[in-house]
Amino acid sequence: MKKARRESVLYTLYILISVFLLTEGALFPLYAVDSHGTNEEQAMRAMEKLSSAGGLEYGVNDGQATLVEESPESQQQDNQIKVTGQVFDETGESVPGANVAVKGNSTLGTVTDLDGNFTLTVPRGSVLVVSFIGYVPVEQVVRNTDKLVIRLTPDAKALEEVVIVGFGKQKKASVVGAVQTIKPSELRVPSSNLSSAFAGKLAGVISVQRSGEPGADGASFWIRGISTFGGGSTPLIFIDGVEVSTSDLNALPPETIENFSILKDAAATALYGSRGASGVMLVTTRQGKNSEKARINIRVEGQMTQPTQIVDLADGVTYMRMFNEAVLTRDSSIPLANLPFSQSKIAHTAAGADPLIYPNVDWQDVLFKSASYNQTANLNVTGGGSMVTYFLNATLNNDNGMLRSDPQNKFNNNIRQQRYSIQGNIVADLTPTTKVAVRLNSQILEYG
Repeated sequence: MKKARRESVLYTLYILISVFLLTEGALFPLYAVDSHGTNEEQAMRAMEKLSSAGGLEYGVNDGQATLVEESPESQQQDNQIKVTGQVFDETGESVPGANVAVKGNSTLGTVTDLDGNFTLTVPRGSVLVVSFIGYVPVEQVVRNTDKLVIRLTPDAKALEEVVIVGFGKQKKASVVGAVQTIKPSELRVPSSNLSSAFAGKLAGVISVQRSGEPGADGASFWIRGISTFGGGSTPLIFIDGVEVSTSDLNALPPETIENFSILKDAAATALYGSRGASGVMLVTTRQGKNSEKARINIRVEGQMTQPTQIVDLADGVTYMRMFNEAVLTRDSSIPLANLPFSQSKIAHTAAGADPLIYPNVDWQDVLFKSASYNQTANLNVTGGGSMVTYFLNATLNNDNGMLRSDPQNKFNNNIRQQRYSIQGNIVADLTPTTKVAVRLNSQILEYG
């Protein structure tokens, strides 16, 4: 069909140009776009319209008419349309600063102005996604250049989200202090230490991991930097209202966390006085719900650990040659026989004549493994009845070091740590006004 259509267009253009030439420019408006202008202008517009219909490009240069196939770039530009629109909220007020982007292409987008208006050039048939904080995103298909009118509705789920603060709980929409929250699922990383998951996920939190040794690979972290020089720079940490240390926080499995909040500014940490100068971390653990059937969750995973970078060391032969070269560079008058390493020793070492007399050992390969394998297993049960709710959790972490063990030795010089963590939350309603809660958090470490 496309080929037949193009042949028909070419034939029409041929007849049109022939008539134009025979009448010496006095062409009647057989296929003109409009009747304005001279006959020549009408003919040019007619030929441009016909060539466009056949996917061709028409041009005249020095009296010579040319027809070429339309380039993909031109076809892509023809497929682009300019879209305008306005964004309103549920009350009919304009929404400034709303994000308008093409679905699947985050680089192609814009934001609304003070009156909620936006203008964007997009491919025809694209899907625009309009979003704003606290509102449900809206998708709109672009089919023509008509002005779009988009209305946003509040996201009730986001507004009802609860944030843990120093004096209890608040709805997220009513929090005025600098409080950062994170979903527990985002803290599940292939590591046995919770603080290793902070980097890049909590705004205002600086996290640095200084070691990879099992049991000592927890990250050091600061909230908005070091805020005081008179006291400690470590934030205050509370788990279920009890102050704990960084090691206790690291041993907390992500499966046991219900809410995780960070208080960063003076308004949010006012309850803690000067002790909150370095920020406060508030963690609440999970508990069962009334009339909830028992749910059992099991997670077993393995992790491969290896150095991020290994120093490339010279072998024995290269070391001896470079050492001799350095000595000669400083004093060229030294005889070759007086150099620290003789040529005979270098030659025998390179040939591997006798590894006991001429050793050439790669100590990194002898002492360290290329990778170690760690295991984590978690089992938790949650549920409740009309009077009692419960949440029970048990976690096993097995972390192995990178040192090799010589089979000839009777002892294992590698570092290995096994950690057993147990969490139990039981809440009983004794009377309509009396509630008893038992929270247990214990750890057993086996280091060797």
